[in-house]
Amino acid sequence: MDKINHYVAKMIFLGFATFPWKRLKKAKNTVKQRILQQKRSKIHVKFTKMQRNFKTYEKRP
Repeated sequence: MDKINHYVAKMIFLGFATFPWKRLKKAKNTVKQRILQQKRSKIHVKFTKMQRNFKTYEKRP
């Protein structure tokens, strides 16, 4: 019984050791960057809208 438990524990440990942690980290980073990019683009859209409004406002006599 003890031997089997040890074997299972060893397999689990090896599985965790060989798990692609780097890939997981990379995926996390890409998600972060995507969210940041979305925020940035939203701000950019707002800013360009403001600029457009300002330009049209300036043109009016």
